[in-house]
Amino acid sequence: MKNVNLSPGAHTITVQVFDGAGNSQTQTANLQVVSLPAPIITYYTKQNFLAYYQGNVLIRGTSVPLAQISIPLMNGDQKTVAQLTTQADQGGKWTLNYTAILMPGQYTAYAVTNYQGQVSPPSVPVTFGVLPAGIKLLGYVLPQTTVVNLIIFLVCCILILLIILGMIMAKIRKYASLQKYVLSKFNKKNKSIKVN
Repeated sequence: MKNVNLSPGAHTITVQVFDGAGNSQTQTANLQVVSLPAPIITYYTKQNFLAYYQGNVLIRGTSVPLAQISIPLMNGDQKTVAQLTTQADQGGKWTLNYTAILMPGQYTAYAVTNYQGQVSPPSVPVTFGVLPAGIKLLGYVLPQTTVVNLIIFLVCCILILLIILGMIMAKIRKYASLQKYVLSKFNKKNKSIKVN
């Protein structure tokens, strides 16, 4: 028996049988071939830092069980930078981990199911960003721009604290000198009272 890949749509199948005496009988059946559903992307890495993740992109989704999944990866100019493939398991779940280095920028990916010669419509596309090299701080990876802004903020805070501290010290010195002046006046007054 020969396997035939039928395109989506309505089809008619006719079966004709013959016996040894040359008699024949014909049966006809109508069938509808349903097109493959588009795969669904259920998770993707929304943001990467070039220095620590090397453009690592993780995409997960669901599709027809055991189907091959094709995922074009396009840059911000909609040029394909990689044509990725993976396979769905028996439950229809699939995972793709792309570890090649990507240049900083915006990227778009979508998935297409290939199963027994049939190709599905594309999934809803997803977009993610690759940021310039980051710096690890307290277990978190921050982009360099964020780290620079954080350093500027901390320096400004330290300068403000130093100014406030200087003002407080100036007030303390002024108060101390005033106290010293009052005490000296008080002592002079006491001496003049004793003399009289």
